[in-house]
Amino acid sequence: MQNLESKNIRTIGIFGHSSCGKTILSDAMLFDAKAITRIGSIVGGNTVSDYTEEEKRRQISISTGCLHFSWKDKHVFMLDTPGYMDFIGEVISALRVVDGAVIVVDGVSGIEVGTSKVMRMIEKAKIPAIMFVNKLDKEHSDFYKVVDALIEAFGNKCVPVQFPVGKEKDFKSVVNIINGQGINSAPQDVKDRLEKYKEKMAEAIAETEDSLLEKYLETGSLTDEQISKGLLKGVLSGKLIPVLCGSAEKNIGISEFIETITVVFPSPEDIAEVKGVQGDKTLKPDKNGPLAALVFKNIADPYVGQLTVFRVFSGTIKGDSEWYNSTKGSKERFGKISVLQGKEHEEVSELVPGCFGAVTKLKDTSVGDTISTITDKIVLEGMVFPKPVMALAVHPKSRNDESKVMDSLHKLGAEDPTFRFTRNVETKQTIIEGMGDIHLEVMTERLKNKFDVNVDLSTPKVAYKETITAKAEADYKHKKQSGGSGQFAHVFLRVAPKARGEGYEFVNEVKGGVIPTNFIPSVDKGIQSALEKGILAGYPVVDVQATVYYGKDHPVD
Repeated sequence: MQNLESKNIRTIGIFGHSSCGKTILSDAMLFDAKAITRIGSIVGGNTVSDYTEEEKRRQISISTGCLHFSWKDKHVFMLDTPGYMDFIGEVISALRVVDGAVIVVDGVSGIEVGTSKVMRMIEKAKIPAIMFVNKLDKEHSDFYKVVDALIEAFGNKCVPVQFPVGKEKDFKSVVNIINGQGINSAPQDVKDRLEKYKEKMAEAIAETEDSLLEKYLETGSLTDEQISKGLLKGVLSGKLIPVLCGSAEKNIGISEFIETITVVFPSPEDIAEVKGVQGDKTLKPDKNGPLAALVFKNIADPYVGQLTVFRVFSGTIKGDSEWYNSTKGSKERFGKISVLQGKEHEEVSELVPGCFGAVTKLKDTSVGDTISTITDKIVLEGMVFPKPVMALAVHPKSRNDESKVMDSLHKLGAEDPTFRFTRNVETKQTIIEGMGDIHLEVMTERLKNKFDVNVDLSTPKVAYKETITAKAEADYKHKKQSGGSGQFAHVFLRVAPKARGEGYEFVNEVKGGVIPTNFIPSVDKGIQSALEKGILAGYPVVDVQATVYYGKDHPVD
């Protein structure tokens, strides 16, 4: 990890529909890179990135796993994202900080809802992408059928650069279409397929650049070097998406896949310059430039406090230093910084552009904030998260839980920007909001597992309101005699409906002092008291304009 150079760094994210094999692919890549000693299992609950109790129990990814490994002279920082759309906030954050996206496609199921969703998000973010058709060792898997579906759905930019040798349980290896690597051990029918696919690839690559198209039309073919260079340019521009294949579970085609991403995906230095949204400063991925690091993840840890995860875009960030949160305008003291391998932390002295890092116990830093210096005050573009679509009421099970629930919810809210909570003063309920039922169930499980807070969930009560639909006038006479000076008042009122959400408005149109000025606030207070309980069902009355325009008083009473 020491002495990393940005030109040798690759920063990638693994995306796709749930259960397509993203987490096992991540484990297989770590294994082939000798970062771990065995490939984990979802059923066994021993993968590197899915380490929380909720993920082990449900056997799905819930939060983004941060991973890294070295491959030859390259170092890869990798994010393993959830596939369930309930956790779309994790995907949004990851897409903001990666330079390349791997879309994993199930070789049996083919294109699924999550595949199309992340594909649209990747295209919108203009991130170079590669597709990996996984699970080709499974029964009913069909690489060629999946490729045809990808081309039909996303266009001819989906270009196979590998194809499998064998099918289903007989799947044994992959062949590189560009250089023919792996073809010697393949049967004759596979060898016959090579030239056909190479010609298709050359045609697709030629269409991305005028000079290549001219050469292709002149000679009818492209050299391996021209194909390789054209592929690199096509991926970087978004005009091409290479399609690779393999089996993560059986560790087939994984080394070839790693080799491809380290060659095809850009380094931070190959990416267009980044501009700050404040100060209009242009940032190059220069380790000697001004510091700009974007926070994309918070992890609430009951033992070490909040763990803040960031990506460095410019400059060099060091531990045991004071930096500046330019989004919030506050200083932050950094202790030791580290890189994450799942739940494990590896302490480092500094991080350069392209690196993911983590630091604990920052006091005022949230997801989307920029870490810079007090001199530069650079603010990077953050993330835009969707609004919650579901709400439930939370009920602490005991008095001890009640005392801890609000603080624990606040920590979970800092961890997940798509999770929100409020206190409804009218129904006297604590309401949690999220992206779906699984999302909210997971958050309550985290309350128990992380903070030992036990709660029940229920449908929120509806805070009903009443209002008026037409104008009306009335007068009221108040008399009270109890010995000595009595009480007397006579007021004339006019009420009118207001637009929804405009609330209550009091208007004083009294002229000539028929109601003494010092009594006007009492009239207002009396009206508001009456609005607290409507005549239809006893609910508060809202969106009303009340005008007092005439009245009488008695000089003695």
